Amino acid sequence: MLHLSRVTSPSPALIAPLCALLIEAVDGGASVGFLAPLAPAAAASYWEQVLGSLGETLQLWVAEQDGQLLGTVQLALCPKENGKHRAEVQKLLVAQAARGQGIARRLMASVEAQAHAEGRTLLVLDTQTGSVAESVYQHLGWTKGGEIPNYATTPHGQLHPTSYFYKLLDPSQPTERERALCILGKECALRGGCYRENPYFTVGGADWEYLAWHRSFVDHRTPDPQCPLCHGSGFQTLCNREGQSPDNDVQVRCWCNVAAS
Repeated sequence: MLHLSRVTSPSPALIAPLCALLIEAVDGGASVGFLAPLAPAAAASYWEQVLGSLGETLQLWVAEQDGQLLGTVQLALCPKENGKHRAEVQKLLVAQAARGQGIARRLMASVEAQAHAEGRTLLVLDTQTGSVAESVYQHLGWTKGGEIPNYATTPHGQLHPTSYFYKLLDPSQPTERERALCILGKECALRGGCYRENPYFTVGGADWEYLAWHRSFVDHRTPDPQCPLCHGSGFQTLCNREGQSPDNDVQVRCWCNVAAS
């Protein structure tokens, strides 16, 4: 089972797998600030700096399964007095062999939920124009703000344009992750399930416990016909919201048909 966790303190054991992930990405053509071939020492120096900087303004998540690190992402919260409403998403990396399994979506959902909890209302990021990453962000609901030509080079030294994306967060509304947890909580309760017995909730257990005890669920009789997730049916499969879980493929109410209040 995939396990997502936020790294809150330096962990030497993470250096090697994080280096392997970064080197694979750079060698594969990802424009993430390095040239190929990326030396192991340079990768280690970078991750040591990141882990040593974790705190109020820099946060790190990792995705692991069966003892293997499959993905990571960072959130840099702007510390400026006039920018404490925004944060930047950085270094979203997913192992090549694990792509297409929803790991990027889950990492981004965790970042969004944390930014939401921190009171940040604007998220920004940049990526290589025309890259697979650009299509991923668009699919996840990010808005493209524009492009800058010849902004950076590929790992092999060729200049390329960079696209800037943003996402507005409404602090009065539940995040995508909260909606998913609310839906699952309602369905689980109706089936007589107990979240404490469900290993799926070892991922973000704290937010689930909060939602389970401090949110109520209200049914809406009429689904949103314009909903891009259920297309007006009012139902969707759980795997489309949170990836693999013990309740994978269970039909649940779409968030447009169940609201957290």
